[in-house]
Amino acid sequence: LQSRPTGAGIGNYCFCIDAEGHITDRRVAEALMGLKRICREVRFLGLYPRADKEPAGLRAPLTGTSDEEFMAASDWVARCQDGRF
Repeated sequence: LQSRPTGAGIGNYCFCIDAEGHITDRRVAEALMGLKRICREVRFLGLYPRADKEPAGLRAPLTGTSDEEFMAASDWVARCQDGRF
């Protein structure tokens, strides 16, 4: 996550986000949907291969970012929505 002043006045910034994943990944798509709902403007700049050319999946994912952890969190939200805390 990087922030840059927009030049439109004090306190006005734009933010750039680099994400690991693909827009077809549910967790990436949902993150983008969340941004689109709350941000005045969202620009999707495209999909690019990793700069280090390392194939995806060779490194262990950061804590909380694996598909399994995403699905566990999704299941937890569904249980909360159903009243099963």
